[in-house]
Amino acid sequence: MKAVALIALTCLALTACGGGDDNSSPAASGGSGTTNNGGSGGTGGTPTTGTSDGNSGSPTASNVECDPVYQQGDTVQLHMYTQATAQSPAVDNGVYTRTFAPATFEGVALTQQAETTTGSPIQTNHYYLVGNGVRTNYGGEVYSGSTLALRDVNSPPYVETIGLTGSETVNYVDTPVFPSGGAQTSVSIQRTYVARETVSLRNGKVFANACHYHTTETFTNPALTSKTIADDWLAPGVGMVKSIADVGGTQIITRELESATVGGKSY
Repeated sequence: MKAVALIALTCLALTACGGGDDNSSPAASGGSGTTNNGGSGGTGGTPTTGTSDGNSGSPTASNVECDPVYQQGDTVQLHMYTQATAQSPAVDNGVYTRTFAPATFEGVALTQQAETTTGSPIQTNHYYLVGNGVRTNYGGEVYSGSTLALRDVNSPPYVETIGLTGSETVNYVDTPVFPSGGAQTSVSIQRTYVARETVSLRNGKVFANACHYHTTETFTNPALTSKTIADDWLAPGVGMVKSIADVGGTQIITRELESATVGGKSY
């Protein structure tokens, strides 16, 4: 879901969404993107976790295999399509690439997930830290060429469980630090594991036993309140292979894996 959240932020910063790239969109990490879940703001970002009510598809399966920790040298390419409604024809928005590398963000040593599209000057960076079975998300930034267009931080840095098997909820505040003076946005995310499923993509790729997650993400600031509802499928060893997100009832964004190299293995 972080992916979708950053798409929205990119649109606000550059006033240019719906065109070529999803250069924003964390995802998840793989799931989420974007999603990334922690507890209420007062709890420092620790997830509030519910009971496990999903069908694992296999009594011995671990969902951790669906949510790999990407390393420097890994690459993920996702094909994005947009629609005004579920009945509208899909518009091909092209392929964007995610790469991963060590970086420093707001003085903290983290992993940078960079998203770029061939022919576009926009690069979206998402910063997170992996440890103790969780992914902690610190914030992101958008560059146009070499010029910083947007930087925002999460307060507190919000946490998502890697390989979630039940449900969890997070509340945090997204604060723009560049440009200064921007409105803070309160974000609430609910993420639930649904089941293990087989996913077929437009390009003919098929992934068996993928972890299906359902996420509801609500954004509130003085200018607007918006809700994004998404279904994400994360395949073992790969991470996110498909995502369908309804953004505020005004646009449907579908992302599908074009190709990936993870841990030296190609998909």
